Amino acid sequence: MAQDLDVTVLSSAARTATTTSAEFQWLDAKAFMVVNVTATVATPGITPQVQVYDMASGTWVPMYVYSAPLTPTSAHTYLFIFTDTAFTPTGTYIQESKQVYLAPRMRVVITHADADSITYSVGFNRVNSGALGS
Repeated sequence: MAQDLDVTVLSSAARTATTTSAEFQWLDAKAFMVVNVTATVATPGITPQVQVYDMASGTWVPMYVYSAPLTPTSAHTYLFIFTDTAFTPTGTYIQESKQVYLAPRMRVVITHADADSITYSVGFNRVNSGALGS
């Protein structure tokens, strides 16, 4: 399995319960994750988490968990920046920037706070990564 460019982690769909993506390969040191909410019912709460696979124990370990639920009441795009250097960008859509090291085997878990329907997609996107992953 090779990483060509960006990765669709979760395709757009209406969800009402915690969702775990399939494992995906990431070969770059940097990325931005986009959680693109296109529809909501009531007041859903979702919390994104990125997990890495530990080969020694055979378990998935949280590498990053956003500190509070996202609670959109309409369409909204959330941007999470992961980089190997300290970086604090600003902007309307930037939810958080974290200095973390990404791993080749990852998955995303979106934890739902309740059963309210929310339609979203999740993508991992390359950031100025040179020839890595090609």
